[in-house]
Amino acid sequence: MCDDVVWSYARDIQDAYYPFMDRLHSEMNIVRIPYTRADVELALTDPIFEGVRFFHALVLAQAVNHQGHLYTANSFLLNNSRLNSIVCPVYGNDSSTFDEVMQTFYESSSVLTVHNDVISHAY
Repeated sequence: MCDDVVWSYARDIQDAYYPFMDRLHSEMNIVRIPYTRADVELALTDPIFEGVRFFHALVLAQAVNHQGHLYTANSFLLNNSRLNSIVCPVYGNDSSTFDEVMQTFYESSSVLTVHNDVISHAY
């Protein structure tokens, strides 16, 4: 989902954004958890996800199956009372600091700012 949003911006903005994210994923050693059959089944069958786009239902089901939460800025998900036990708001924090090299990439990447209406309506 994130890439789809980024790809909707001009190429020069993408080129400023991705070097930071590429390095961030390496530095933080982010491990992505693959979806399972149980995630898909829960997303398709649990009435709590009725009316929620499948992509979101799948991510939410994965959070449920891992006893976790989905931190999001998506107002549709945050305002859906059925999802209150799963979703949590996340807000930007401009106080992030990195080592000097990463900080330079971070500052360059900040040309890409995604507003909540894009997050809520695009997906």
